[in-house]
Amino acid sequence: MTQIAQFLSKYAAPLASIAGPILGACLAALFGIWFFFRQKEYEVVRKRYLEEGIDHIVAQIAGALHLFQQNWTRCLLILKTYRGLKDDTPRELYSKAFHTVDPNAFVSTKHFLLQQLIRDSVFYDASQLLFVFLHDATNTFENDVCAGIRIQIEGGKSHTIKPEQRQELIDAFVQRLTAIEKEAHSYWIMLGNLQQISFVLERQRFTFWKLTKFHKNKTVRSCVEEVKRQFGKEIEEAKRVTKAPQQSAPGDKK
Repeated sequence: MTQIAQFLSKYAAPLASIAGPILGACLAALFGIWFFFRQKEYEVVRKRYLEEGIDHIVAQIAGALHLFQQNWTRCLLILKTYRGLKDDTPRELYSKAFHTVDPNAFVSTKHFLLQQLIRDSVFYDASQLLFVFLHDATNTFENDVCAGIRIQIEGGKSHTIKPEQRQELIDAFVQRLTAIEKEAHSYWIMLGNLQQISFVLERQRFTFWKLTKFHKNKTVRSCVEEVKRQFGKEIEEAKRVTKAPQQSAPGDKK
């Protein structure tokens, strides 16, 4: 033992001078490896759930709403032109078809990633309501407003609108367009809440483990509840309609 003690006392300092840098280099290497894999995890989370997930849905909804706004503005312009020019309104103005949203834009697997994050399907359900709303709005623009103007100017097979009914027709269409724009406001609110959720994911460095608690984030919970307040009744009604049993047609075999 005395010899070992003498050996250690004699060579401790030289050994420490050698081991210290080696140990430091090993720790630095280990930290570098840990940081590399942690950074890769951040990047994977950001790409999968933000760039290819929420941001994709935001772009879909924003594009659909902007297209609606363009159609709505064009329809209002047609009415104003008809009010001023009456029967001299250019035919191409009210006969040209309106732009429609690609229905495939609302059938997206990206919503599954969003549901994993927030543990709720409210944004997917609301986006389906948006698709129906856009379809109905475009139908109003083309088959109510523009068709009514066409019948007034060109006549129709079944009936025509009398000249003294022109202003009454215009006022009715303006009221309808105003109601449609008011209804669209709820979908802009939905888009804003979805963007708030994306900001949470963008501003924080989430790992896969931290994502398991993402739905508990205060901002996320608030956004989900706000969309539920906006669309809860409509979503429940739509689900009841889709789940309702189909009645057999007369003559069908039981």
